[in-house]
Amino acid sequence: MRTPYHTVLVDTCFGNDKTRSDARWNKLGTPWLSGLRALGVEPESVDFVLCTHLHPDHIGWNTHLSDGRWAPTFPNARYLFEKHKYRKMLLSGEATSIEELARRFGMDRGHVGLSLNLAFLSPTLTRAIVRGEQPPGLRLNRLLRDGVPLSWREQEATFLPRMAAHEKQET
Repeated sequence: MRTPYHTVLVDTCFGNDKTRSDARWNKLGTPWLSGLRALGVEPESVDFVLCTHLHPDHIGWNTHLSDGRWAPTFPNARYLFEKHKYRKMLLSGEATSIEELARRFGMDRGHVGLSLNLAFLSPTLTRAIVRGEQPPGLRLNRLLRDGVPLSWREQEATFLPRMAAHEKQET
């Protein structure tokens, strides 16, 4: 979906190279990404990826295999999904590991690992990122690379002063 200001993807299908229990979807090698490019959408130009839910057929292309590692397919995008479900399950003991979350949601461990840092973002930071009010450079790929503190208070102490400083520079 394109607006005058943003390029938004809604659900990214199965994805390639993923290990799936259903043979029909296991280790796919589809031209999906080249098809997206043929429509004039480069992965780096996607602003938002909206995941309606976390089933494999809706989140598969959120990551792709690059040099033997899972990496964000849309590195400049802001991902929108019900990420706090992971946090709640881990903190309550309902799930005890990345592997268990992956099994429950039918996803590969690599995707869950990439998403897990985001599952722990405070609601305040999440709102700022969704609104585009985060400081320059605070992007998905940086959060995935550097990680975030578990405590929401510590996150806000770390990131909100940067946001406030950025706002002062703009006024």
